[in-house]
Amino acid sequence: MRSWTIIVVLLAICSELAAQGFEWQPSPRRPYVAPTSFIGLEAAIGLAGHSGSLPYLEADITDPCCSFERGSGVPIRFGLAAEFWVHPTRAVGIEMGLLTHSAAFTAAEQSLVRAGNDPLVTRYELSVVTSHITIGASVRQRLGSSMFVAAAGMRGGVLLSANMTNREVVVGAGTFASGKTVEDLPTSGIADASGLFLEPYVSLGYDLPLSTGYYLQPSIMIGYTATSLSTLHPWHATTVGLGLRMMKGR
Repeated sequence: MRSWTIIVVLLAICSELAAQGFEWQPSPRRPYVAPTSFIGLEAAIGLAGHSGSLPYLEADITDPCCSFERGSGVPIRFGLAAEFWVHPTRAVGIEMGLLTHSAAFTAAEQSLVRAGNDPLVTRYELSVVTSHITIGASVRQRLGSSMFVAAAGMRGGVLLSANMTNREVVVGAGTFASGKTVEDLPTSGIADASGLFLEPYVSLGYDLPLSTGYYLQPSIMIGYTATSLSTLHPWHATTVGLGLRMMKGR
């Protein structure tokens, strides 16, 4: 009887060493050895600020009047994630997913002098939609004895598609010669969209244990595209996002 007691105690200790703080042990008589590897699904959405110098105006004008320098976007990402706990409070992770990013830019307003009429004030507006396959790796660290987890990682993206819509819009009174207040400009895709990008990021999450072997992690992430999203012009994005993971032990 004493030997069984020792075995139960040893199993319980091993369980705690591998459990990453999760309360998954039903009782001392029914020890549960928590897994050290997990696989699951993740989703993330964010707000991005874009900065650059993009002369995406009328395609047939070789010396554009201005360029797009500031914009905002909404990145959305879905994918698979895996984690391997190399220590009771530390894990390494890998991920693969699909990222779609819609961004909108506005160039400075310009004034066109017209004989016998008030100046016509217009601005250029650019909408960009890109999609990437992403692959990433990270290191996660449990903060003290809490269930908060800080992470740092690197995510890379491989371009699948890049399309843009460019238009000139009348600001205030007046119309173009066609009688319209919006004119679509000739564009077709983004010829200089970079085929690859790298995005280092940091995040802060909280692990919520669910049923035995499962946990949920909401997180906040900040990332920055270290490489330009254009092969010819500077174009970077800073993203603040919310993520959610559902992980299952293996």
